[in-house]
Amino acid sequence: MSDPPLINPMVLIRAADLELLMAAVKCMRAAFASSALAPILISSEVLSGESVRTDEEIMTSLRRTTYPTSHGFTTCKMGKSSEAMAVVDTHGSAYDAKNLRVVDGSSFPFLPVANLYFSKYRMAFTEIPLTCGPVTSNDRLDIMGTGGVESTD
Repeated sequence: MSDPPLINPMVLIRAADLELLMAAVKCMRAAFASSALAPILISSEVLSGESVRTDEEIMTSLRRTTYPTSHGFTTCKMGKSSEAMAVVDTHGSAYDAKNLRVVDGSSFPFLPVANLYFSKYRMAFTEIPLTCGPVTSNDRLDIMGTGGVESTD
Protein backbone atom coordinates (compact mmCIF):
# COMPACT_ATOMS: atom_id res chain seq x y z
CA MET A 1 0.00 0.00 0.00
CA SER A 2 1.54 3.29 -1.06
CA ASP A 3 -0.82 5.60 0.82
CA PRO A 4 -1.52 5.19 4.52
CA PRO A 5 -5.19 4.69 5.43
CA LEU A 6 -7.22 7.80 6.19
CA ILE A 7 -8.34 7.72 9.81
CA ASN A 8 -10.91 10.31 10.80
CA PRO A 9 -12.02 9.86 14.43
CA MET A 10 -15.01 12.18 13.76
CA VAL A 11 -14.33 14.18 16.92
CA LEU A 12 -16.89 16.88 17.72
CA ILE A 13 -18.86 16.59 14.50
CA ARG A 14 -22.23 16.41 16.26
CA ALA A 15 -23.70 19.51 17.88
CA ALA A 16 -24.66 17.42 20.92
CA ASP A 17 -20.98 16.57 21.54
CA LEU A 18 -20.00 20.23 21.55
CA GLU A 19 -22.95 21.19 23.74
CA LEU A 20 -22.03 18.50 26.27
CA LEU A 21 -18.40 19.62 26.43
CA MET A 22 -19.43 23.27 26.65
CA ALA A 23 -21.72 22.42 29.59
CA ALA A 24 -18.81 20.56 31.22
CA VAL A 25 -16.56 23.62 30.84
CA LYS A 26 -19.21 25.83 32.43
CA CYS A 27 -19.80 23.33 35.26
CA MET A 28 -16.08 23.09 36.01
CA ARG A 29 -15.74 26.85 35.95
CA ALA A 30 -18.61 27.14 38.46
CA ALA A 31 -17.02 24.50 40.69
CA PHE A 32 -13.61 26.21 40.63
CA ALA A 33 -15.22 29.59 41.31
CA SER A 34 -16.82 28.25 44.49
CA SER A 35 -15.68 29.33 47.92
CA ALA A 36 -15.00 25.68 48.78
CA LEU A 37 -12.17 25.40 46.24
CA ALA A 38 -10.79 28.92 46.61
CA PRO A 39 -8.29 27.99 49.38
CA ILE A 40 -6.62 25.28 47.31
CA LEU A 41 -6.40 26.92 43.87
CA ILE A 42 -2.84 27.73 42.83
CA SER A 43 -3.52 29.57 39.56
CA SER A 44 -6.21 30.84 37.23
CA GLU A 45 -7.73 28.83 34.40
CA VAL A 46 -5.12 27.74 31.89
CA LEU A 47 -7.22 26.15 29.14
CA SER A 48 -9.42 27.57 27.57
CA GLY A 49 -8.43 30.63 29.60
CA GLU A 50 -10.30 33.34 31.44
CA SER A 51 -10.68 35.45 28.28
CA VAL A 52 -12.79 32.73 26.62
CA ARG A 53 -16.32 33.56 27.82
CA THR A 54 -19.04 33.34 25.16
CA ASP A 55 -20.50 30.08 23.90
CA GLU A 56 -18.95 30.72 20.49
CA GLU A 57 -15.50 31.32 22.02
CA ILE A 58 -15.80 28.17 24.14
CA MET A 59 -16.82 26.10 21.09
CA THR A 60 -13.93 27.50 19.06
CA SER A 61 -11.52 26.66 21.86
CA LEU A 62 -12.92 23.14 22.20
CA ARG A 63 -12.60 22.50 18.47
CA ARG A 64 -9.01 23.75 18.54
CA THR A 65 -7.87 21.82 21.62
CA THR A 66 -9.94 18.61 21.81
CA TYR A 67 -8.55 15.40 20.37
CA PRO A 68 -8.93 11.68 21.10
CA THR A 69 -6.40 10.34 23.57
CA SER A 70 -7.20 6.66 23.71
CA HIS A 71 -8.18 3.72 21.61
CA GLY A 72 -11.77 3.80 20.43
CA PHE A 73 -14.38 1.52 21.89
CA THR A 74 -17.44 0.24 20.01
CA THR A 75 -16.01 1.37 16.66
CA CYS A 76 -15.80 -2.07 15.02
CA LYS A 77 -19.23 -3.69 15.37
CA MET A 78 -19.39 -7.34 16.35
CA GLY A 79 -22.37 -9.08 14.79
CA LYS A 80 -23.71 -11.44 12.16
CA SER A 81 -22.36 -11.20 8.63
CA SER A 82 -25.86 -10.30 7.46
CA GLU A 83 -25.87 -7.12 9.59
CA ALA A 84 -25.03 -4.05 7.54
CA MET A 85 -22.59 -2.50 10.02
CA ALA A 86 -21.02 -5.72 11.38
CA VAL A 87 -17.26 -5.86 10.93
CA VAL A 88 -16.32 -8.94 12.99
CA ASP A 89 -17.98 -12.16 14.14
CA THR A 90 -18.36 -13.27 17.76
CA HIS A 91 -14.74 -14.44 17.82
CA GLY A 92 -13.32 -11.20 16.44
CA SER A 93 -12.66 -12.49 12.92
CA ALA A 94 -13.02 -9.68 10.41
CA TYR A 95 -15.53 -10.35 7.64
CA ASP A 96 -13.73 -8.49 4.84
CA ALA A 97 -10.08 -9.10 5.71
CA LYS A 98 -8.31 -12.45 5.56
CA ASN A 99 -6.53 -13.62 8.74
CA LEU A 100 -7.45 -10.56 10.78
CA ARG A 101 -8.94 -10.73 14.25
CA VAL A 102 -10.01 -7.75 16.31
CA VAL A 103 -9.53 -8.68 19.93
CA ASP A 104 -9.93 -5.40 21.78
CA GLY A 105 -12.44 -2.82 22.92
CA SER A 106 -13.33 -1.61 19.45
CA SER A 107 -15.52 -4.69 18.96
CA PHE A 108 -17.43 -4.19 22.22
CA PRO A 109 -21.13 -3.58 21.54
CA PHE A 110 -21.24 -0.86 24.24
CA LEU A 111 -18.92 0.71 26.80
CA PRO A 112 -18.56 -1.60 29.78
CA VAL A 113 -19.43 -0.33 33.25
CA ALA A 114 -16.26 -1.92 34.65
CA ASN A 115 -12.73 -0.63 34.15
CA LEU A 116 -12.10 -0.38 30.40
CA TYR A 117 -8.62 -1.89 30.50
CA PHE A 118 -9.77 -4.81 32.64
CA SER A 119 -12.47 -5.50 30.06
CA LYS A 120 -9.89 -5.41 27.25
CA TYR A 121 -7.58 -7.79 29.13
CA ARG A 122 -10.45 -10.15 29.86
CA MET A 123 -11.47 -10.29 26.23
CA ALA A 124 -7.91 -10.71 24.97
CA PHE A 125 -6.88 -13.42 27.40
CA THR A 126 -10.13 -15.31 26.83
CA GLU A 127 -10.37 -14.95 23.07
CA ILE A 128 -6.75 -15.22 21.92
CA PRO A 129 -6.20 -18.82 23.08
CA LEU A 130 -9.60 -19.86 21.67
CA THR A 131 -9.01 -18.36 18.23
CA CYS A 132 -5.24 -18.34 17.82
CA GLY A 133 -4.17 -21.25 19.99
CA PRO A 134 -2.08 -21.05 23.14
CA VAL A 135 -0.09 -17.89 23.66
CA THR A 136 3.62 -18.66 23.91
CA SER A 137 6.61 -16.66 25.07
CA ASN A 138 7.35 -15.87 21.39
CA ASP A 139 4.05 -14.01 20.98
CA ARG A 140 3.69 -10.27 21.37
CA LEU A 141 0.35 -9.26 22.81
CA ASP A 142 -0.87 -5.83 21.77
CA ILE A 143 -3.79 -5.42 24.13
CA MET A 144 -3.41 -1.71 24.85
CA GLY A 145 -3.32 -0.72 21.20
CA THR A 146 -5.05 -2.29 18.25
CA GLY A 147 -5.39 -5.72 19.82
CA GLY A 148 -4.48 -9.18 18.76
CA VAL A 149 -1.42 -11.37 18.87
CA GLU A 150 1.63 -11.38 16.64
CA SER A 151 4.07 -14.26 16.58
CA THR A 152 7.77 -13.49 16.39
CA ASP A 153 8.52 -16.96 14.94
